[in-house]
Amino acid sequence: MVRDYVKQRADQTTPEYREKKRVRDEKYRNKLIGTTMEERELRKASNKILRVRLKEERHERFIQKKKLYKYRKDYKNDKCCHECGYSRHPEILCFHHLNPEEKLYELSKGISIQKWLEEIKKCVLLCPNCHMEVHKIL
Repeated sequence: MVRDYVKQRADQTTPEYREKKRVRDEKYRNKLIGTTMEERELRKASNKILRVRLKEERHERFIQKKKLYKYRKDYKNDKCCHECGYSRHPEILCFHHLNPEEKLYELSKGISIQKWLEEIKKCVLLCPNCHMEVHKIL
């Protein structure tokens, strides 16, 4: 019995056995995955291209968000509250829609500058206190 085990181990070290095992394992993997080695390599390459594209798109969205944030900040810089005239810290001023039914976009969300400009035409700037008072009245 020990001799059979030793002989079996010796057979497993031959190049022919290793090649058969590699082919068998590859067939099993292909059966599991349903693709050949070439298809898997193509998929890896296309996934890499997709990852690069996604990274570029995320970077573009990040740049667009930064531009919009800067544009918002610059827009508020020389403005004051429509109700009380508060202008000490213009960055805390809030946009208030005069007619809520006309509201198409959330101004805090990432939208294009053109859409943002169209939307703020329907708004007035209010300080947080006045904004809360207006909403309590409504």
